[in-house]
Amino acid sequence: MKQENKTGRGLSGLGEFGLIDLIARKVRPSATVAISIGDDAAAFQLTDERLALATADMLVEGVHFDLAFCDPFRLGRKSLAVNLSDIAAMGG
Repeated sequence: MKQENKTGRGLSGLGEFGLIDLIARKVRPSATVAISIGDDAAAFQLTDERLALATADMLVEGVHFDLAFCDPFRLGRKSLAVNLSDIAAMGG
């Protein structure tokens, strides 16, 4: 059964930014979250002087890689590169 949102479009019809917007509208603000959903990474206040950055990009087989041409080592490197570039984009 296809999942549909309030607009009647399926999840695939939402797209990445539509899904982010849908989630962001349901997330409550928190004093420890310096930068929330919608940017390259989230920033959490650990102490008055320290932040932690977190990111999670998904790599989908058949879309972002093909195991017929990519061994697990190279896939791991690609996964790190994708996520570390998001952290670098946040100045981390």
